[in-house]
Amino acid sequence: MSTLTVLRTSYLNVELGLDSDADDRFGTTTVRESALQNAFRRIWPRMARYGRETVTLATDTFVYTLTELKEVQYLELLDSDGIPVARLDNFRVDTEDTTVRLLLPIAPNPELTCYAYGYAPYTVPASGAASSDLPADLEWIIVHGARAELYRRLLNTFVVYERHENENRRTSLTVDQMIGMSREAEAMFQQGINQNRRKVAVARRAIPLR
Repeated sequence: MSTLTVLRTSYLNVELGLDSDADDRFGTTTVRESALQNAFRRIWPRMARYGRETVTLATDTFVYTLTELKEVQYLELLDSDGIPVARLDNFRVDTEDTTVRLLLPIAPNPELTCYAYGYAPYTVPASGAASSDLPADLEWIIVHGARAELYRRLLNTFVVYERHENENRRTSLTVDQMIGMSREAEAMFQQGINQNRRKVAVARRAIPLR
């Protein structure tokens, strides 16, 4: 999995046709990395990381706060030997801002081990040296998402009439050409997401709030 800096220098810059990382025709290094970060954010919830989170059961407790998963497909209960004894799908997940709560209709035996299986967003690299848990073979989707944003950003400079008329122009492209480039990049981004959607959610029963 590539770091944010590698995505910028080895992939995004190449797609943009930049000869060096110092070439700022499509924005500074900070702007280009910000576009990559935004692309990571945009793939959720259609593209997501499937995972498991441990839910530490407590006596007579019906509500648990999840720290990793954003959507839960089912719960699995295991005994002290690690043998599955039950699978629960009658629960609710309540999301408020960044807080995700798991609401159970009954309080399971706290001596059991409980795992929640579901989906979480791929991590967004916080800095140039950081990387995401998005598989390397899917990073091209992020690059096209960033490319689309940078094309739109460049197009927005035409909106400010005085700047467009008085500043040294960085490109001889017309507005129509820039719109076409942005749409092409966005289409590749959306196609990549559609081709790598998460699997269909497991059906479950809704339960009333306590």
